[in-house]
Amino acid sequence: EVGLNSTEISVMVLVSTLVIACPCALGLATPTALVVGTGVGAQHGLLIKGITALELVHKTDIVVLDKTGTITEGTPIVYNVEEFDCDSGEVMRIAASLEHDSGHPVAEAINTAWIEAEGELLPVQDVRTISGCGIIGFVDGVSAGIGNSDLMAEMGAIISPEVEHSISELSASGSTISLVAKNNHIIGWVEVKDRIRESSEFAINEMKKAGIEVIMLTGDRSEVAGHVAKSVGIERVISRVKPDEKADFVSQLRGEGIVSMIGDGINDAAALTVADIGIAMGAGSEIALESADIVLVGNDLCDAVSALDLGKATISRIKGNLIWAFAYNVMGIPLAMGLLFPWTGWLLPPSFAAAAMALSSVSVVGNSVLLRRWKPTYLSTG
Repeated sequence: EVGLNSTEISVMVLVSTLVIACPCALGLATPTALVVGTGVGAQHGLLIKGITALELVHKTDIVVLDKTGTITEGTPIVYNVEEFDCDSGEVMRIAASLEHDSGHPVAEAINTAWIEAEGELLPVQDVRTISGCGIIGFVDGVSAGIGNSDLMAEMGAIISPEVEHSISELSASGSTISLVAKNNHIIGWVEVKDRIRESSEFAINEMKKAGIEVIMLTGDRSEVAGHVAKSVGIERVISRVKPDEKADFVSQLRGEGIVSMIGDGINDAAALTVADIGIAMGAGSEIALESADIVLVGNDLCDAVSALDLGKATISRIKGNLIWAFAYNVMGIPLAMGLLFPWTGWLLPPSFAAAAMALSSVSVVGNSVLLRRWKPTYLSTG
């Protein structure tokens, strides 16, 4: 540096400092890791719609799970039909006629069973869905309905203590009971069962090990919800929740921490939107998939655990990038400003500063790219 006058030295120090202080590395630290994280997630069946979800998911304090189609497989079957005070087959005939155009899993189970039995459908009029209760209408000109005890009460159909006792016992074993009424008189019920996913218990236990509280939110009776919750290790259950109330419950839970909602149905769409992170099962309804921030293509709760793990891995890369970028500036800026000049007469040339700045940016990008090595710890069984 000998032979430079004071003006030249000042210009060199100024240029080197400006080059070193360029915030390229800091600017690249977060977005590069998030972009790589969303890409590697997609490779493993985790469709992350926004980088905000990836930033937040690792902070999850509470996971709220829908029951049907999330903890369970979502493909229930008709297990038994109980009839009294009616003609043989009338319960299923009325049930299938009312449920014919419904997309609810229980309705699909009834329709499938009736089609397999080659049963005929009766003409229906004025069919109306009562949210969270069931369906009412006129079947072959006669007032009829299928649904839960709330629907029966609304129709004026009285449930005898014997019937209520039988329903409670069946519900406690995990069955969903749909009561069928004709002319405001209960004529029987359809018992439907849905299998619990093989991976649900394992995935829920892994979430709990990570310090996450797992809550089941369902519209089913408390007995059914309690049976499923006990089977998979969930302690906190919120049952008999109507579809339009799910979002309110999720909104209240947000006061307890960061909430991730996992669901699959039309009834879950609003709750998925209200939650901090909405996660939809891949086989769910279109509106649920549209409302979610993350879609689990594998339709498996183990993929939800993987999404949480990917969020942690991504944030870890971001922190590493920021530490390197700050360390680079902390060391480089004093040198560029001439820290060693009084003792050694040495100044950092602008070309060296540019090379160091480029190396810093490349290091940050390279560290982010290493995230491509990430693999799901828990592979989906589907």
